[in-house]
Amino acid sequence: MSVRQAIHGGVAALVGALLIAAPVSAAGEKGARVGTLECTTVEGSRTNLIITSTADIKCIFKSVDGKAVELYRGETGIGLGVDLKIEKQEKIIFAVFSANFQPGTHQLAGKYGGAKATVSAGVGGGVQLLVGGSNDSISLQPAVVGNEAVGVVAGLSYMSLQPDT
Repeated sequence: MSVRQAIHGGVAALVGALLIAAPVSAAGEKGARVGTLECTTVEGSRTNLIITSTADIKCIFKSVDGKAVELYRGETGIGLGVDLKIEKQEKIIFAVFSANFQPGTHQLAGKYGGAKATVSAGVGGGVQLLVGGSNDSISLQPAVVGNEAVGVVAGLSYMSLQPDT
């Protein structure tokens, strides 16, 4: 088994454990898919202190029907875990679920918490699961994380969003 295969296997096991342990709100479980949230890190904003990290983000929400588009800005990172990644840029795409979503109200603004794991060797990927937003009524479900980086990230993640008007 190569080192790369071992890393991928270890991260896959950790992702499974993190997602099982991640909190899921009742609203997220009962809610319908209302759209997607695509977030990109702002180049040069990343700070990495190995057990914690942070980066500024710009996000675009698009409703399922394509009629509603909302812009957000904020911050994301690892609150507690391991971040051994040197990264140029990261793009995260979430499926957004909510039981009572109202397009055009910037309801995604707020704080989210959950789990994240990625592995990268040049181009990499991973998953992230977050719950929060307006009255913890939003669930950002398994995301596609794509990045140009080298390293491994696993831990408790966070994200905060505010309208970008």
